[in-house]
Amino acid sequence: MLTKLYKKPADRYSRELAKSRLAEENEASAANSNVNDETASLVLDETASSTPAVQAPDTPPVPTFNRQAKLLSHLDRIVEWRETGITAPVMVVLDPTFKCNHRCPGCHGLMGQAYDTIPIERIRTLVQELAEVGVRSMPLGGGGDPSCHPDLAEILQITHDAGIETGFYTNGELLKQPVIDTIANTCEWIRISLDADGPEIHQRVHGASKNAFDKVVRNMERIQAARKKSGKKMVFGAGYLVRPDTMSGMYGAAKLCRDIGLDYLRIRPFFGYDNKPLCNEQEADAIVQELERCSTLETDSFSVNSPAHRMDWLATGDTKVQGVKCNIHHFTTHIGGDLKVYLCCHTVGWEKYCLGDLSEQSFSEIWYSDRRREIFENINYRDCATPCSMAAFNQVLSLFDSPVEHNNFL
Repeated sequence: MLTKLYKKPADRYSRELAKSRLAEENEASAANSNVNDETASLVLDETASSTPAVQAPDTPPVPTFNRQAKLLSHLDRIVEWRETGITAPVMVVLDPTFKCNHRCPGCHGLMGQAYDTIPIERIRTLVQELAEVGVRSMPLGGGGDPSCHPDLAEILQITHDAGIETGFYTNGELLKQPVIDTIANTCEWIRISLDADGPEIHQRVHGASKNAFDKVVRNMERIQAARKKSGKKMVFGAGYLVRPDTMSGMYGAAKLCRDIGLDYLRIRPFFGYDNKPLCNEQEADAIVQELERCSTLETDSFSVNSPAHRMDWLATGDTKVQGVKCNIHHFTTHIGGDLKVYLCCHTVGWEKYCLGDLSEQSFSEIWYSDRRREIFENINYRDCATPCSMAAFNQVLSLFDSPVEHNNFL
């Protein structure tokens, strides 16, 4: 098993020390908690899930991925939820389109199944609805690629002008200079789905043309130049999905990102809903070693990081059903390119988890509806993707969802 290899910088790559540490933690947890073994394991995994996996000693964690701290910065919403049972969402993810110009074999979006695109007229009114409800951020999601929406620049501008923060993921190939200039002046962040160090791996992972990688790199350089020119503090990063046949490109991709001037490269394993191991133990160790090599490229302004809960899963594929309620749903939701509101990104296109249709109702009507409450109360956690990126949030929220005795005695 590949377990807890990323917990502490000094020894995160030592298998025996990791196994020993995990055994001690499990023993302590069993002695002091009433949760079952499965939930205890999840608590241990998710406690470290936001800590950068590849971090040089004495270097503070990259705050971009500190999920617990992000959630706790919205204590007003947490208090409102605890007192009333409901609060306005902090974040609403919007898929402006289900269209995509790439054909990634491992895609978990709706590639080839749907091509819905939300008209810009409806997005204008939707942004105002979200602002009136009190939404604080509206990132653009990857049901398709946001760059395939013909009015991407306007979407970013009207969201910014409404006082709602935005950012988005993109494969980066189709971005034109006017859009890039708008990105640099409106977005809080942008992440390029790079996933390669050259055309060969990129074509394998993205199902794109052999020229696509070079176009993406040129656009990365343009984004960096536009960011410098705008003077806006925008976080600029890239993502790298790794599996045994793509790990050879990790180091080259990290070096490329650093040399262009990006802030980080985030490396995550591919994963699906079948809960099968991504690779064998030897391959997992090789990926870990390559992560360690990538960490040597870090500087004061560039980091390589990875979610521990995803990396621990590499060679096990263990199903970890969430041991607590998905209360993060009270703080975030997802709007698909079909104008339907869903619980989260993993449930887009799934009718049983559709909260309502924005072509028939306003966002406020859907959010405060009985249907949303009923769906939340009847979530089948076996339907969830594992490992779930939201589990870290839910572990924090579970502390607020439990009665506390003698709370004044700290």
